[in-house]
Amino acid sequence: MKTAILGAGITGLAVARTLLEGGVDPRDVHVLEAAPVAGGLCGSKTVDGFTYDVAGGHILYSKDKVAMEWMKEQAGGPAAFVERRRETRIRFGDRWVHYPFENGLGDLPQQANYECLKGYVEAWHARRANGAAAPADFAGWVRWRFGDGIARHFMDPYNEKIWKRPLSEITSDWVAGRVPDAPIDDVLKSSIGIRTEGYTHQSIFYYPLEGGFQAITDGFARRTGACVQLNRR
Repeated sequence: MKTAILGAGITGLAVARTLLEGGVDPRDVHVLEAAPVAGGLCGSKTVDGFTYDVAGGHILYSKDKVAMEWMKEQAGGPAAFVERRRETRIRFGDRWVHYPFENGLGDLPQQANYECLKGYVEAWHARRANGAAAPADFAGWVRWRFGDGIARHFMDPYNEKIWKRPLSEITSDWVAGRVPDAPIDDVLKSSIGIRTEGYTHQSIFYYPLEGGFQAITDGFARRTGACVQLNRR
C-alpha cells in the first residue's frame, strides 16, 4: 500500500520517518511539499547573519522522554542542542509579568491583580463546588478555567492574536491537557507577590545549536531521503 503525506512540515516528516522505522518500503512513502524546501511552519531563515524561525520562536520540550530523545536524534543527537531554563515574561502595559500569567498576578497593577484573582477563584469554585461543565467553545472554556479577569486581561487578546479569529468560533476540544490547571494555592501566592512556578513540564527546553528550529526538520528530511518531493503542487 502506498502512502501520500501532504506537506513536509515537522508533522508530515515525523509521520514519514515513523513509517520507515516501522519497516514500510521507502518506495511506498511519498511526502509531497509545495515549497522548494521542507520545514513548513517549523522552517527558519537567515537574514544578515541572524537566524529566525519563520512562524515565531519555537522550543523543544515534552513530558515524554522517549519522544524528546527521538526528536533530538533527528537533528544530530543531544550534542546538537542547547539546554535552557525558561525565563519568559509577558508585556502588560508598562511592566513585565512573570509567565505563566496566572503565576505572575503580583506583577500586575492592583486593580488588574484583584480582577484576575477574583475571577480565578470564582471559576475554581464553580468547577469544584457546582460541577460546572467545560463549555464547547474556546471563549467559554477560557472563562470556565481562568475566570473573567484573566480572560479579559490576557487570554482573550493573546489567543485572538495567535488564532486570528474570535475565540467563540474555536472549539475547546483540542485544549484538554495542553493548558495545565494551576493549583489555587499557587495563584493566591502569586497575587501577593510570592513567586510560584507554573507549566513546570516546559521550564527546561531545548533548541538546536545551529540552523534554527529547521535543523530538526532538515534532519527528518535527510533521514526520509527520496520520500520527500519538493515543489509539488
